[in-house]
Amino acid sequence: MTTFAHCRACGQSLHTRAAVCPYCGAPQQQVVAASPSAGSPALGIVSCVLGVLMLLAVLTDGFPSDRDELLGAFGLTLTAVICAGLSTYHQKPGRIAAAVGLVAAGIGLLICIANL
Repeated sequence: MTTFAHCRACGQSLHTRAAVCPYCGAPQQQVVAASPSAGSPALGIVSCVLGVLMLLAVLTDGFPSDRDELLGAFGLTLTAVICAGLSTYHQKPGRIAAAVGLVAAGIGLLICIANL
């Protein structure tokens, strides 16, 4: 099926894929539709992995025992929250993984705060 459009300059009918108008020679602008969900789910997956690692780091021996462990837990939480926020804000694939990472990091952060 052949589709036609109109020239931007002279209004003559021409093929939609024509780079220039065959009647007046005016260049035609090609319209390319961008897909709204283009991208990779990497941010969501990173957020999920970091959130789960945060929980594992906090819960493996019961409670965080020293400042270094708390500092590492806060670092993992901050990174997981940033990745989840970026993934959600830019509407990238993997938003469910980002939400799981955010929830896991939040639970781990609450455990850390309770043990300060």
